[in-house]
Amino acid sequence: MRKKMRGVQASFKKEMPLENREAMALKYKSFVEDCAFEDYEDEFRKLDNLFYKPFEKLSRGLVPFDGVRKTFEEIKKKGLKVGLLSDFPLFYKLQDLGIEDLVDYKLSSSSLGLLKPDSRCFEKMASDMGLCCSDILYVGDSYTKDVCGAKGANMDAVLVNNKGDYPLAKGVFSTWDAFDSWLRATIGD
Repeated sequence: MRKKMRGVQASFKKEMPLENREAMALKYKSFVEDCAFEDYEDEFRKLDNLFYKPFEKLSRGLVPFDGVRKTFEEIKKKGLKVGLLSDFPLFYKLQDLGIEDLVDYKLSSSSLGLLKPDSRCFEKMASDMGLCCSDILYVGDSYTKDVCGAKGANMDAVLVNNKGDYPLAKGVFSTWDAFDSWLRATIGD
């Protein structure tokens, strides 16, 4: 269903303001009608019960990569902002990862009625943080969702926990430590 939503959202008008809840309802209705559901509100209740609520339970007890908190602390010492963008609701992720106090902004793209790689998710994050997209380095683990989405919004992006050749990525790192070393050299110790 989420894969199909990504395909359908490509047809959503880019100029449609995300804050327009009525427009979002029409997007969902259009999506659900395209999926041949009869009652879109009932289908989204089912989606919530079958997918999001169980996912909330599964997301408990996440363990971050070693060094994530230290990296975030260093970023904050430099006076830089930290924002998080996830397709899934964040639930308790930031608390469980031990970084909630270091995050300036968080957004679940699904709350916008969109999913990554739609560039509007990334643009909304930048706008809400008071930043230009070109001033953001987006860090993700999916080339198609994170790097391509960020690049579509004119952000630089890197991949962590990946190997290979990804032409749009500013960097590809197989470990958090490798990313942390690169980041320190990039922003200066």
